[in-house]
Amino acid sequence: MVKAATKLEENIKTKSGESLRPQSNGQDLENHIAAVNNSFASIEFDPKGNILWANDQFLEAVGYSLNEVKGEHHSIFVDHDYAESAEYKNFWKSLASGNAQSGEFKRFDKQGNVLWLQASYTPIPDDKGKIVKVIKYAFDITEKKRAELDAVETAKEYQEIKTELQTRMDQINVACLVSESDLKGNVIYVNDKLCEVTGYTREECMGQPHSMFRHPDSPKSIFKEMWATIGRGRIFRGEIKNKKKNGDPYYVDAIIAPVMGPNGKPAKYIGVRYDITEQKLKEEEIQKAMEEQSAVIEVIRAMAKGDLTQRVENDSDVAAEVNDALDNLNEVLNSINKGAEVVSTSSGNLLKRSEGIKNSSNEVASAISQMAKGAQDQALRTDESSKLVEGVLKSSEEMQGKADFIKKTAEDGQKRSEEGLKIIKNLVQNMTGIDSSATKTSESIAILTERAEEIARTLNVITDIASQTNLLALNAAIEAARAGDAGRGFAVVAEEIRKLAEDSRKSAVDIEKIISDVQKDTVSASKAIESMQTSVKEGGNATKDAENIFVEIAGSSDTTFQHSKEILTASNGQKEAIEAVVKNIEQIVVVAEETAAGTQQVASSSQELNAGMVEVTDASNQLSQIAEELKAGIKKFTLTKA
Repeated sequence: MVKAATKLEENIKTKSGESLRPQSNGQDLENHIAAVNNSFASIEFDPKGNILWANDQFLEAVGYSLNEVKGEHHSIFVDHDYAESAEYKNFWKSLASGNAQSGEFKRFDKQGNVLWLQASYTPIPDDKGKIVKVIKYAFDITEKKRAELDAVETAKEYQEIKTELQTRMDQINVACLVSESDLKGNVIYVNDKLCEVTGYTREECMGQPHSMFRHPDSPKSIFKEMWATIGRGRIFRGEIKNKKKNGDPYYVDAIIAPVMGPNGKPAKYIGVRYDITEQKLKEEEIQKAMEEQSAVIEVIRAMAKGDLTQRVENDSDVAAEVNDALDNLNEVLNSINKGAEVVSTSSGNLLKRSEGIKNSSNEVASAISQMAKGAQDQALRTDESSKLVEGVLKSSEEMQGKADFIKKTAEDGQKRSEEGLKIIKNLVQNMTGIDSSATKTSESIAILTERAEEIARTLNVITDIASQTNLLALNAAIEAARAGDAGRGFAVVAEEIRKLAEDSRKSAVDIEKIISDVQKDTVSASKAIESMQTSVKEGGNATKDAENIFVEIAGSSDTTFQHSKEILTASNGQKEAIEAVVKNIEQIVVVAEETAAGTQQVASSSQELNAGMVEVTDASNQLSQIAEELKAGIKKFTLTKA
């Protein structure tokens, strides 16, 4: 088309030149002009560019009438900026100087639409060579120009698309495993990334069945579904487990798409695969961790119900720590249970001994009361003897009767003194037994105190284990948070472990409080026993004093009895002897009063001893009750056999 337009332009110039030459036949000139006007759009300007005339083809092309354009400047066909430019002005200066212009020109019609014209501007001189007008012959090439511009734009867009596609392909080749296979599944292309991941060279892959990458663990159903999908011309997507050249597995998120041929059927297949091996391995690790934690939770739930015989059956670090904690807890609780048995046995023995001491002290108190009463009776009777002796001094005639009475009284005093001496000896022996029992009880309480301290140390171990478990749960929660959504289940497991560890710590604190109370009660019992030992020692000393007094009383009774004999056999001349008897009787009264006071003191000490033994009995009962409560608490747990 361009060649045709150029040829027409040459014809126009030729015919225009001929029209300027004198013609021998005016009719031929008119015929030439008519032919040109019928073939081309034509317009005439003065040298300044003002429109003189235009033919119908030109007016039709620009959408104006002749009256609308006649007298107007050529600039109505160009945009304002170009009309004001130096280039445009020089264009008309050149034409006015007689220089023809030709080429493709961009113009605008009446509606402002773009027109492209293949045109020739030819200056026409007069006889003197002065340019009098400019004739323009044009050919409308708008459609051709638009097609060319569209082609250029299309080529530009194509290049941009090509560049973008190439960039995307470069990105895909860097990030993805790409392969192509024919309709039989044989490899016809692999990219560098696939070779890098699988360990195969490109030469080793070409022509081989694509199944060379298939891992034996991958189910056949996946590949059956894949071939059915791409065989129907559809895109398949799925996660597939493949194997490398060395046999190691790798996981891909595969997209297999058919490339359709001219017949509308697949011509080949392109596979783009994202390597998700790291993600899959993390998922497997998380799944394994969740299974391990599930086993741990089951054991902890059993532990919360009191069953401490269960163990976690896997090789994880958490399982080992939980099993160690359970072993330690079993050992601690078994030790506590044994300690409770020892406390219970010791408190029972202490209770029995305190009951025996209490009974003995009651018997001692009763005997001493009787002894005190006898001493008081002796004092009264001795006083009466003194009065009788005074009567003897007044009346010797009554000496015989009084002597008989003194003899009987002396015999009675001697018997009672001997009985009192026996009771006091028994009391001394009982006091010695009480002191020995109190010493053994004090030793049992000391052992009980040591057991309580051992239990307290064991509870500290339990508290440390609970703190370590709580710290492990926190670390598990942090790892779960790093894992993101995949680690949420693990985070829930870690939180349950942390709560159970906190419950274990609280239980240990409660047990520690109970042990502290046991220690306090043990201290109270120890103090009571110490007080009892003091009272027993004081009672023993008082009893020994009473024994000495009774020995003296026995001696005095013997003397009195001997004197009564002498009075009976030698009543005559006994006045002086009776005076001596009066003095002796006065001494007897004093001794009897001292004996009565001593027995009262011993009775008071026995009562204090009895009260102390009541306190020991109460403390033993409390200690036994605490031991039973501790044993009942241990029975809530099912322990492994020690």
